[in-house]
Amino acid sequence: MEPEAREAAKIAARRANLTLGAWLSRSIRAAAAQELGSDRPPDEAAAQLPASPTKVLLEAIQSQTEAMRQVVASAADSALQPIASKIEAIAGQIENFSDVGARLAETEKKAARTALAIAPLERAVTRLAQTAASVSSASPRPGLFRRLLGGAR
Repeated sequence: MEPEAREAAKIAARRANLTLGAWLSRSIRAAAAQELGSDRPPDEAAAQLPASPTKVLLEAIQSQTEAMRQVVASAADSALQPIASKIEAIAGQIENFSDVGARLAETEKKAARTALAIAPLERAVTRLAQTAASVSSASPRPGLFRRLLGGAR
């Protein structure tokens, strides 16, 4: 039995408040009674099916099985449609996340390259600041700029 057919049969059995086996038995008996042309209702016909050759019974069962497959397929399609649309939406979100992940990886690479490029500049600024600090502490006389402009404050 196909998984979709089984699931649809389970749903139909739940709606009829029957176990899966009881629902299948009732459905098969009803189909067999209909195929054999019984005038009795399905419950009565189920208790006493007319004696028929095995081939006729097998054909009736196969016919009912095919009819149930069609019912199950249509029920499965209609039941799975909302799920399929949700799965498609989730797949789209996953694709978006993978795009974000790729962009994040590229950004991290650029940040690493930038850090490597800034490191020498940072060292040069630090050395310049140290040199300026040592020059200003070592020289008590006014700076060149002050001397050029004409005096101290």
